Amino acid sequence: MIKRTLKHVRENRKLLNEINERLINVQSQNAELLFADYFRDSIQNSKWVTDKGFSAFGGAANYSLLYKLYKIYDIVKPQNVLEFGLGQTTKLSYQYAEANPNVKIIAIDDNKDWTEIYKKQITMPKNLNITSLALQDFRYKGEVLQKLNEYKGLNRVIGKTKFDLVIVDGPIGYDKEYSRTNIVSLSDSLAEDFIVIFDDAERIGEQRTINIFKQELAKNNVGFEAFDIAGSKTQHYIVASSVPRIIHLI
Repeated sequence: MIKRTLKHVRENRKLLNEINERLINVQSQNAELLFADYFRDSIQNSKWVTDKGFSAFGGAANYSLLYKLYKIYDIVKPQNVLEFGLGQTTKLSYQYAEANPNVKIIAIDDNKDWTEIYKKQITMPKNLNITSLALQDFRYKGEVLQKLNEYKGLNRVIGKTKFDLVIVDGPIGYDKEYSRTNIVSLSDSLAEDFIVIFDDAERIGEQRTINIFKQELAKNNVGFEAFDIAGSKTQHYIVASSVPRIIHLI
């Protein structure tokens, strides 16, 4: 009797877990569809987004990221932008650069062939610098924590610029213990009013990097707030305490 009861409980628990997973998937899909509508409606009459053909699927940026990034560009108007990884978000970035000649945008990718192909697909305003960098190991406190995980020579490219927006969506971070770790050493390269966006924040590798980065900010007495936005994927936002509360709402 006891064995049958335990078996019944295990079967029901398994069924409930499967139902819960399906509900979570449905919720994320519904959220993604809503963000897709928000994004398309937002850019429909935009004066600076003239190329409106975005492809948010697969490993590319999803609509929750594209919508929020558009609103940041359109309302907050960052002046110095650093973007890790070329893709759909760069399609917004280059158009923002075209419309705002006083801003500066640096976009980095490790795939040299893809970088050259991407440059030919878009116009290249003078205030946009797209660069390919090789990968190197991530070292933290004297220990190699992840092989070939971050851009080599990044400091040479960014110089002494203080960035008020950093988009962390590269290099490829899938199935790594620590993902996209360049940001860890960039706490001194952030402007006073900064926004940092981590894409794919549902993954453990990104979460570990986020935790280390927050530790570095705290060590340097940098005040910040953090929150998530999620559609089919999750983005984690770390913003300076000085950034207006509107960033949470737009």
